[in-house]
Amino acid sequence: MDTTRDIIYRNVKLNDAAIAFDASDGLGKGITGSVVDDFDPDDVDVVQFSEKRAEADGLDVGTPFLGGRRIRINGTVYGKTRALCYDNLWQLRAALSPTLASREIPGDKGYLPMYFAVPTNNLLYAGAIAMRALVMPKSFRAPINRDQHGGTDGDALAISWSSLMVMRDPLFEGQTPQNFYFTDTVITSGATATASTDLVNKVTHGLVAGDRVYLTALTGGTGLALNTSYYVPSAGLTTGAFKVSLTAGTGGAPVNIATDYSSVSFAKFQTITGDFLNRGTYNAPLNMLFAVGPQAGAISVATAGSSFTITIPASTGNRIIRVKRDKIITVEEGGIESLRRSWLTFQQSTTWPLIPAGTSGYTVTINGCVLDPGTTDGSHMWFWESYA
Repeated sequence: MDTTRDIIYRNVKLNDAAIAFDASDGLGKGITGSVVDDFDPDDVDVVQFSEKRAEADGLDVGTPFLGGRRIRINGTVYGKTRALCYDNLWQLRAALSPTLASREIPGDKGYLPMYFAVPTNNLLYAGAIAMRALVMPKSFRAPINRDQHGGTDGDALAISWSSLMVMRDPLFEGQTPQNFYFTDTVITSGATATASTDLVNKVTHGLVAGDRVYLTALTGGTGLALNTSYYVPSAGLTTGAFKVSLTAGTGGAPVNIATDYSSVSFAKFQTITGDFLNRGTYNAPLNMLFAVGPQAGAISVATAGSSFTITIPASTGNRIIRVKRDKIITVEEGGIESLRRSWLTFQQSTTWPLIPAGTSGYTVTINGCVLDPGTTDGSHMWFWESYA
């Protein structure tokens, strides 16, 4: 942490980089505000299973993990008058109150961002890395004694203060999250399906042989199914009609349409690929938000050694699915957010994704469900670059 730059917590400057000293003589001269004199962020718990080996030297140990981090800050609050100094001190006490921090955003349990910056030669930044730490104040001290803090109310005054802060997540993070937005699902409606030809009829449907599609709505008819992976074979394909097959590729046998459908809606599978860039030095937890319609479907994600599927049942309204950094998945429907861990299945021993430092690829596949239906928008994933 660079004490030549602002350090801000709950909109209060713990370290005011612009604090200026008025050296002229007279009442009310001097400086007003707070500065950080020293800052120690390096008290981090290391958690590891260990057990004495039976009838042998040494220990059997498990994988180490980081626990909480404690930050110790010492500073000084100044006032051009004693009255100003005490006003600043009360403001500082309120900012560093754990109960007030908890009430500010109750869901964060008092762990709010402290903002700061550090200089860097890394050309990916503009001279400084803007960072944050999610901290809760555990203690605040500002001892007062007669010899140092006496005088008349018009005198300038300085009071030393100290605070112990705790980070439940030991990582320092970039201030601005790295966002990756998804494209809305495009639904093609107004098609029909004919039993005698096994064709789905839609002028300028835009599909090509080998495309993977799913049906989002069906009226009448039999033989087709909603939210099933279909492929477009070459057989029967024109600009105004196509068949569907359960076999991947272009040569699969068409599905038999037993009776006509008066209305068919369909969408192409969405497979979103790209690269994350974590400019930090440590693994970053990934957050995801999917706004989906009432259709059943599945969302598959593969990134950073993690592979998982969210299986979504049908419902009567739009929903918001959140995959949160603290290993929680929730679904919001009708304004009520609930845990839905049962919807999540991991395909590998590596579970919740952590984005490593550097570049790493991702693949997100949308099957059956509709992203950002109607006026609902905002499906995306994001992470804060992390620093050890």
